[in-house]
Amino acid sequence: KEACKSSEHCDGFDNDNDGSIDEDFGNLGDACSEGKGICSDTGIYVCSADGNSTECNANPSAPISESPPGGTRCGDELDNDCDGLIDLNDPDCLEPEKCDGIDNDNNGQIDETFTDLGDLCSAGNGACEAFGVMVCSADKTTTKCNAVPLSGSQEGPTGPSCSDGIDNDCDGAVDANDPGCGSADLIVTCTLKPGICRNCVGWYQIDYEVFGASGDVEITAELLALDADGQPVATLPVQKGDAAKLGAISYDDDCIVAETIGGVHRVLAPIPLLRILVDDGLNKAAAYCSNTPYLEVVQPSGQTITESEGDITPVLAAVPLVDPSTLQIRVDGVDIVSGLGLNPATDFPGGPFNGVVVINAIPVNVIDLVVRMAPLGEATSNTVTMNLAGLGCGGHIVRVEGDPDPDALHKPIPKWCHLDDLTDNGVSFGFAVDIYTPFEGEVTDGGPTHVTGNVCHGEPFSEVLVNGLQLPNVAAESSFTPGNGDLGGDKYSYDIDVMLPETDFRAALDGDPQVGSFLQGGNLLVVQAIDDNFNTTFDERNFTVGPVIPPPGSSSVIATSDGTVINNAFTIAISTQGLDDFFNSFTIIAREFIKTKLEETLEGFTTNKVLDNIGCCDVDLTIVLSQVNIAAEDFIVEVIPVENQVTVRIILPAYSFRVDLDGNCCGSLTGCGFFCTCARHIDVGLRMSQENTVVQFIVTEG
Repeated sequence: KEACKSSEHCDGFDNDNDGSIDEDFGNLGDACSEGKGICSDTGIYVCSADGNSTECNANPSAPISESPPGGTRCGDELDNDCDGLIDLNDPDCLEPEKCDGIDNDNNGQIDETFTDLGDLCSAGNGACEAFGVMVCSADKTTTKCNAVPLSGSQEGPTGPSCSDGIDNDCDGAVDANDPGCGSADLIVTCTLKPGICRNCVGWYQIDYEVFGASGDVEITAELLALDADGQPVATLPVQKGDAAKLGAISYDDDCIVAETIGGVHRVLAPIPLLRILVDDGLNKAAAYCSNTPYLEVVQPSGQTITESEGDITPVLAAVPLVDPSTLQIRVDGVDIVSGLGLNPATDFPGGPFNGVVVINAIPVNVIDLVVRMAPLGEATSNTVTMNLAGLGCGGHIVRVEGDPDPDALHKPIPKWCHLDDLTDNGVSFGFAVDIYTPFEGEVTDGGPTHVTGNVCHGEPFSEVLVNGLQLPNVAAESSFTPGNGDLGGDKYSYDIDVMLPETDFRAALDGDPQVGSFLQGGNLLVVQAIDDNFNTTFDERNFTVGPVIPPPGSSSVIATSDGTVINNAFTIAISTQGLDDFFNSFTIIAREFIKTKLEETLEGFTTNKVLDNIGCCDVDLTIVLSQVNIAAEDFIVEVIPVENQVTVRIILPAYSFRVDLDGNCCGSLTGCGFFCTCARHIDVGLRMSQENTVVQFIVTEG
């Protein structure tokens, strides 16, 4: 019986034959654990392989990195690398303090070295200045102002932007100190200094001067021979100091004389006109002189003025030897002079004059009306200039008229003298889009969006697009109102009335561009119109396809960085864990896509490479990849949030593939190419693997 006894072993037998099994191993079957942190696993104590002791059968998992500092694993309250240290108590998560809202150095303070964090600040100059606060920079090394400068507008080259005391283009220079306004007061004058002259005919010396130019100036000086309708028949280039014989004679076109002989010019025509044009690269100016009273509206002359580009109509009239006290300026029949409260007898020549005049029931801004006129022989530009802002759509008639300067011609006036009627019209065409619904900032109830509005022009148009969707039958469905002489021009009008659907994401993924649809949430509506001369105008609205339901407890009023109050608004914050959950769920489809694309790219991939001088010849090698295998383990998604952006890193599973290399060559060691005395053959197959491949992308605001 003693022969059947041995010392007790841990093996499930009564080795010492005392009626008890494994009694010397008291913890056998007790609960146990192995590993720390996320590596920890639970089990029970079981017999060791040699039977001399017990051991825990728990199977700890492999650790992963706790770093990088500031990453999601340094704030998840888990011991990821299984060293017993969690988050900022782990040296792998510590680093010098950064500006990121995290206590990087674990001293109990957050961003303490960035003392201006949260201070008020501004960005941009002049009209572009916007206000905000100092926030952490994207690289976390410093702070920056989160204010976004506003958009500027053009400063100059002329008009009110050069005299409003505002840095409109935000370059730090205001009005006359801005290079854009360097020649806002550009003026050119002309003079016909009389020699021997009588009614309608005389000898004159040509002179002109340029004032207020910036930089190099291009000057075009010429004598024009105009017919009775003011159309040029001939042109002669002239210089300062040239002599000219001018005759305002009622000739037919066949009899008009325009010639230069021996440096002396001779123009005999219904209207001989000296015209000086100046261009300094920023601004243009013109001057007109004649020996006979003449009036011409130079601008507008059929231009299309689009509302989306500012709706500014420039006006220029040539008025040599017109009596300023009789000057009348009308736009669509409305008297601009009296509308500004001016008296031509006392105010002209003069200016600039500014004010608002109601035209076609619309308040129109008259900007910088200037009248420059002088008797024969005195230097001036003999012009009427102004800008009209906000005339609106449709055809518009600018009419200027007056009487002759009483000293210009002496009575009796010979019958052969041509007398201009001193009345002329200019026409412009206003082109505009006006969106009625949805209105700016509107939140709809969802579903299709009702877009209404109007397109209006002084000329025909045939294309209207709503967010890229071309509306049908525009020309056929447009209405036409003919002009009424001097009281206004033609008007073409088209009413927009269309229901546009919400965007169908499924159809969009299938390749349908979904033109003319709107997303749930914020949208920009753009309505564009194009006329038959390819002029374009547009209008736009920001609105929301709702409903918008603010989270419980959120504010309905938000003050922006520049102090603007936005009603019916709210902010949403998302935690780091929330970002993790979102991108992990969002990348499920992406994971399968990446796996599929990886397999498609590698499987069967073939390329060629020449291995130079392998012994005696160059091997033309063919490389083929096959047998792609992607490990079954899941993707690892890391989400790293910083100011204004989120970096998403997707670590792919390990993958492997077979590489086959095959090639031959034949050469001659003797240098004689007719005989193959040296051959090389390569036939190699190997398996390659790749781990820790990272796909990374950045998600930013907007």
